Amino acid sequence: MKIINPAFLLTISVSFFCCYGCHRAVAPQERRAHEKENITMHAQAQILNEGTEAFFILFDQKIVEAHKQTPDTFYIKGVMEEGEFSPKSDILGVGELASSGRYGWLELSSKEFYPMESDKKALTPFVKGYMTGKGFVPSLRDVFKEP
Repeated sequence: MKIINPAFLLTISVSFFCCYGCHRAVAPQERRAHEKENITMHAQAQILNEGTEAFFILFDQKIVEAHKQTPDTFYIKGVMEEGEFSPKSDILGVGELASSGRYGWLELSSKEFYPMESDKKALTPFVKGYMTGKGFVPSLRDVFKEP
């Protein structure tokens, strides 16, 4: 009878699923990148405490603490509520609104971009715009807060 190390079984099962329950099979190298991204987002959320004023930077979906100096790109001013960014403004900042790229919407809670042809229903709050080679660029200054 061959005895299998339980740690080996755990390694095998983790290799096939991402870390935060999206339940899709991924290659180990993709899984590591995804886990690193989720750990980074989780660490970022821990740094910004409840009630902290924050800026949601649109091109790279980062949430940073609001300071007197505003970002030099498109952003949304808001506050951290229950561990999530809650927008308190429409899109602010200087720049040219996009009119080319892959058109869709960016959900602020998940930081995920979805192309307009997606079957997924947009979850509020979200913004409409284009995913470009340089990141997400809005096509409107509106933040959609109602379904």
